[in-house]
Amino acid sequence: MTNPFDFFDKIYCINLLTDHERKDVMKDQFDKLGIKNRISWRSAPRPYAGYYSGNYKYAGEFGVVLSQLKALTDAISSDIVNSIAIFEDDVYFDDNTHTLLQNALNDVPDDWDILYLGGRPLKKVEHVRGDIYKVDKFTSAMSYCISAKSLHEYVNHYIDSMSRPFPDSCCDNILNDFILRKFKKGYAMYPTLTSTIPGWSTLRQGDRNYEKVFVKSWKQNL
Repeated sequence: MTNPFDFFDKIYCINLLTDHERKDVMKDQFDKLGIKNRISWRSAPRPYAGYYSGNYKYAGEFGVVLSQLKALTDAISSDIVNSIAIFEDDVYFDDNTHTLLQNALNDVPDDWDILYLGGRPLKKVEHVRGDIYKVDKFTSAMSYCISAKSLHEYVNHYIDSMSRPFPDSCCDNILNDFILRKFKKGYAMYPTLTSTIPGWSTLRQGDRNYEKVFVKSWKQNL
């Protein structure tokens, strides 16, 4: 069996330069998945301590937006044929990741623009086939894929959206807004490939555990 991650021309992980512990955790996971040497790490400099903007509630949110932008601009300067995948550094992968991903790639329609590998629906999803669902309102930017045909348009949309009021300027809303406003084909896999690691959130500066929220959201919207 070939590694299903081979489908992605480039794989990115968003990680703060100073967050060595999270990077080590992600390296271990990527190593187990056989893709450790394929990961392109991306991070923007942390905003200064007195940072404030009406567009971002937390300085960390702006940092994540800039870091994902660095991944996206790298991608559009590369020879992308199929798609790219982006992961944030606070996710963990399902024990059955390779099979789940291969099944999702087999089942997702050929016209897909965005494929969520994690996250949760905020409105009813439409079952397509297998583990694939067509999404409406959805929240997540922790792990997702962008097709090659949509990449350049998404980068333009992303940059335009960065100046929008909070929370529309945050990564997860920019991504979902691309699907809804631009009439793109957005899909999600469920069960999800990734989940958020419980514990300390550098962005929120506090502890968080989204597991129950995610499970409830999927149950309500299937």
